[in-house]
Amino acid sequence: MSDLIKFVNRWNSGDAFQNLEYLTIELCLDAMPRNEILNAIGAKYISPTKKPPTHTLPKRFIEYVDAEPKTNPITSHTYVVRETDSFVASILIQEKTLSFGAWNKTEKEFLRMVE
Repeated sequence: MSDLIKFVNRWNSGDAFQNLEYLTIELCLDAMPRNEILNAIGAKYISPTKKPPTHTLPKRFIEYVDAEPKTNPITSHTYVVRETDSFVASILIQEKTLSFGAWNKTEKEFLRMVE
């Protein structure tokens, strides 16, 4: 869990992973402590009454013929903002999986997409 927090915090600070667009991490052990991770990474929240935008990207590598051409969608009410340029990444934690989708948008632009 501490490695997940370090990863997101390094992206937040602009120290690493600036070009990362999409990442899904699945743990083999216990479910992730969602609230603890979100607090540690300084997550921001979209109102539960609003519909957040869905993050998907074209896949750069397709494993087999019938594979989906896009990444799995990330639709989340939680996000983080990178300090260096105010760009946003959606964060979705479900049981043993953390999904990270970086937007090519500032927080202001991202929030305009919220319905």
